[in-house]
Amino acid sequence: MAQLYVRDVPSLRPHARAGADLLQVLWCPFDHPPESIMPQTALFWRSAASVTEVLTTPPETAVVEWEEYVPEPCLLSPEQVTEYPDSM
Repeated sequence: MAQLYVRDVPSLRPHARAGADLLQVLWCPFDHPPESIMPQTALFWRSAASVTEVLTTPPETAVVEWEEYVPEPCLLSPEQVTEYPDSM
């Protein structure tokens, strides 16, 4: 699972629904057709104020098909970049 706050990644703002300031990215640690080589993902926009109980440690996954699909706790440092068109 990943959680991205609009305050940390301002470019998410145009995609947020009214009042939402937290994007949660969830994925299942199993392959799913038709991709069959990727975990299934889901995106949820929420209001950070509506999160009343925060877990101090993430819950353990009971069954895992691929260990590399299980994320390790980490921090991201988003930065704004300017993309230019290909010169060719």
